[in-house]
Amino acid sequence: MITDRVSIIIGDKKSHYSLIDKAVRIIKDTYNGEFNVYDLTSLDSFSVEEKAYLKKIFSHKFTSVDAWEHCFYFQEGVWKYEESDYNHEKAIRDILILLNTSTTSIGEKVYTNDYRLIESLIRGDNQLWDDDVEGVHIENRIYEVDFDQIEFISRNLKSRVGDYCEFSFEFVKTFKESFRDYCTKRIHEIIREGKL
Repeated sequence: MITDRVSIIIGDKKSHYSLIDKAVRIIKDTYNGEFNVYDLTSLDSFSVEEKAYLKKIFSHKFTSVDAWEHCFYFQEGVWKYEESDYNHEKAIRDILILLNTSTTSIGEKVYTNDYRLIESLIRGDNQLWDDDVEGVHIENRIYEVDFDQIEFISRNLKSRVGDYCEFSFEFVKTFKESFRDYCTKRIHEIIREGKL
């Protein structure tokens, strides 16, 4: 079974935002919102460095890319673009909150099979989501976190960063990507089971 794999591009808008924006204009105007990487990178509109970066972000190892307000997803051999309500600033804020409220210290060596850390991050992420839903806050809410969820995220983290790394902004971003992969997997399972 092919599992979805999300990439969240976060960074200063000075870095690659203008390239993504230029690519989006071309994708919309020339390819009507659907493209393959070869066609896009064969255009003279992009420099050699820009083409290399586009090949990297639209690699076949990802099925979804969130880049600022842009969303791309890979379906039936073609990348598709759609405008998104993805909130880049909120994503950065959430990562910083998870990073700074964790009992794990920034820079500490963490293992991708540390189920307690993963469970703590899942609960923290759920709380952030709950706090943002229509401004409703439920005091002392307990979130169900099951072993399958933790195990999936652990394996996904391991495939992305290895057995261990430093607890950092990049690690928490990777956790959020892995958590999104898990949520997408569950949605597909629910659809297959006919429960949606």
